[in-house]
Amino acid sequence: MMKVFICIILFISLTYAVSCLDNQYVSITGECQYCSSHCSSCFDADSCQRCEFGYELRKDKSGNFNCNKCGSHCALCSMGVCTQCEDDYAIKDGECEEVSLLLYKIN
Repeated sequence: MMKVFICIILFISLTYAVSCLDNQYVSITGECQYCSSHCSSCFDADSCQRCEFGYELRKDKSGNFNCNKCGSHCALCSMGVCTQCEDDYAIKDGECEEVSLLLYKIN
């Protein structure tokens, strides 16, 4: 029974996947459904694979993967710590600060 179910899902995915957008997945009925908030790629509504820029993938208490926002002006983060800031910002004490403000503080 499980093999038949998997084959049906695979057939639906192969038949309809081309028409879905990046932030959508193919439902069991063959319709395109949106991924969860800020998720750019997913298997279903509760299984995010990749987040939008400025968000990181984290597992919640129920075992689902969701996208959490990185800090202010942070482009990439890991475990809640910013690893790369947006343009014109630099990491200082684990947070992103505007480069012109940092230069002003140095002088």
